[in-house]
Amino acid sequence: MTGLLIKDFRLFLQQKRFFAILVFIAIIMGLNSDSTFAMAYLTFVCAFFVLSTISYDEFDNSYPFLMTLPVRRSDYVKSKYLFGIILSASAWLAGFLISLGLTIARNTGFPDFYEYLCATIIYLPLTLIIMDIIVPFQLKFGGDKARIAMFLFFGIVAIAVYASVKLLEKSTLNVDNIIKFFNENQLQSMILIIVLSFIATFISGLISSHIMNRKEF
Repeated sequence: MTGLLIKDFRLFLQQKRFFAILVFIAIIMGLNSDSTFAMAYLTFVCAFFVLSTISYDEFDNSYPFLMTLPVRRSDYVKSKYLFGIILSASAWLAGFLISLGLTIARNTGFPDFYEYLCATIIYLPLTLIIMDIIVPFQLKFGGDKARIAMFLFFGIVAIAVYASVKLLEKSTLNVDNIIKFFNENQLQSMILIIVLSFIATFISGLISSHIMNRKEF
């Protein structure tokens, strides 16, 4: 599995100029809008690079060659998720430092680190959850079909969220109290979201392994 990770990081390094441009764009946009934009932008974009590595592996029927290496198909799947986690975490850290620097430069002072961390760390588990959704689609359908399937999936999710909001509005639950509770318990809320994101990653990994094991080359 280490060899697969090295391969993916070498592919990533071949795009270093492109990512240098992304960092530049993030800084410029952060100067002209919310400084946390740099963090969210870099984290989400780097997470999607996992799809690029899968596309590279599919190109020119490369899967049969990869599967001749001393790795199992489950190792291949694990390497993609691990690569995505490492890359997203690194991008989030870089974005956090950029965003913090922009915040200090704007306010001419150092913000409350604990509150700033709680307010921005949410981007990491959200990125992880998005990756958990898109990787199985990419492995199952590949290329253009995966994009169509994801659009349909996110459309269904959007409808489900809209319907849930309408049901909550008509129910006896006080949504404002729920939001207030999460705002007053930021640390516990962040821990809960992070735990849920790792549970989602575990389930997504099982689905992706099942897809990969049934894949014919």
